[in-house]
Amino acid sequence: MENHLLNLAKELGFKTEIQYFDYIVESYINGQRRQVTKLFKAMLVADQKEFLCNYLNKDNPNQSKIFNICISSVFDYIDYLYKHIN
Repeated sequence: MENHLLNLAKELGFKTEIQYFDYIVESYINGQRRQVTKLFKAMLVADQKEFLCNYLNKDNPNQSKIFNICISSVFDYIDYLYKHIN
C-alpha cells in the first residue's frame, strides 16, 4: 500500500514523514503561513489528524498557532462543502 505522506515528503527531498511535519513548523517560523496551509491540505485526513493530535505540542506557542491555522483550513473546507451541497 502506498504511503501518501511519505511520497509528499520525498517530493520535497525528505526521507521521513516526520521531516514533512518539521517542514510545516519551519514554514510557520519563517512566516510562510500560506505554505503551512498548502502543506497541511496536501495530506490525507488521517495524516492531518496525526499531525494535529500527536505531533504538535499545543503548549508551545508557535505550534499552537500552527494548530489554529490548520484547523481554520479544515473549517474553510467544511464551509465550502456546505455551500456547494445546499
